[in-house]
Amino acid sequence: NGCDSIIVTHLIVNPVYSTNNPQVICNGSSYVFNGHTYTIAGNYNDTLTTINGCDSIIITHLIVNPVYSINNPQAICNGSSYVFNGHTYTIVGNYNDTLTTINGCDSIIVTHLIVNPIYISNNPQTICNGSSYVFNGHTYTIAGNYNDTLTTINGCDSIIVTHLLVNPVYSTNNPQAICNGSGYVINGHTYTIAGNYNDTLTTINGCDSIIVTQLTVSSTIDAPVITSNSPVCLGNTITLSTVTVMGATYSWTGSNGYISSTQNPSIVSATTANAGTYLLVISVNGCFSAPASVTVVVNNCGFEFNIPQGFSPNGDGINDLFVIRGIDHYPNNKIIIYNRWGDKVFETSPYQNTWNGNSTNGLIVGSDKLPTGTYFYLLNLGDNSDVIKGTIYLNR
Repeated sequence: NGCDSIIVTHLIVNPVYSTNNPQVICNGSSYVFNGHTYTIAGNYNDTLTTINGCDSIIITHLIVNPVYSINNPQAICNGSSYVFNGHTYTIVGNYNDTLTTINGCDSIIVTHLIVNPIYISNNPQTICNGSSYVFNGHTYTIAGNYNDTLTTINGCDSIIVTHLLVNPVYSTNNPQAICNGSGYVINGHTYTIAGNYNDTLTTINGCDSIIVTQLTVSSTIDAPVITSNSPVCLGNTITLSTVTVMGATYSWTGSNGYISSTQNPSIVSATTANAGTYLLVISVNGCFSAPASVTVVVNNCGFEFNIPQGFSPNGDGINDLFVIRGIDHYPNNKIIIYNRWGDKVFETSPYQNTWNGNSTNGLIVGSDKLPTGTYFYLLNLGDNSDVIKGTIYLNR
């Protein structure tokens, strides 16, 4: 109708919200909001609806803090340990320990553990007594085992075990005596004057072996003066004698292979074989005299010596044996009897008047009794006299 119709509009303006939403996560984690999953640092807008139907913008400021993985190389010596984060490690290997950063994320410490060896080395050494072995600033002189600790290139112990052997040095007395004008030879040296001489040899172990020679030089010994009770009769005692020399030894030699070391020896029951020349040499401190000699004569002072021309071994008890009177004075005698064809029928030494006419040599046919007949004998008295030859008649 052309009149005013006044519309009174009551306008309400509802707010639109914009809200900051700061968030922090660790690398490898995620943040979920309004159905969205966020893993990368940045700003993210999410629009919601207020109760009044207006926008409510949520601005998420996402910070992604790092997760650290740190290598931790470590080296220890065998027998030691490495302690980290409350753990003790002794064996070579890789070990992970998880710590927390200031931002609350993981900080993984990867320990690479190396276990270096400790060396023990034997060091056998040999020295001579009086010498020394020097090692690592130490001087060793007594036999034993010694440990010296060095450091390897890796900083670990290198134990050197020195087994020290001390070989002896010998000093040996070598008393020697020579005669004036002689010499004593040792180790290529010749000593002629009395005194003490040191010669150094080497033992099988390479150490000194000192030979201390105490040399005594004795004067020349004169030939001794000797006597005997020669001449003597068969069966009597031969006495040999000499003057006494202090510290001397005596060496007698003579006829029939005689030897004696007695100063004044005797020969009992002399025979012709004991006659002859006797020599004496004396020695003092290894020095020998020139030989002295004396001649001994053994005489037949009346005993009967007789070889019969026959005997009769017929068992009547008279002349049954071939008896040579006085043969017992010749203990070194030997007799051989032959038949007329030159065959040896009897032989013995010494002969002791025992032949009864039986054959003891050659071929025997039937009885060993020799037949009646003439036989031939050779008799050696063993006193350096001529062999006696003769015949004997055997009568049955």
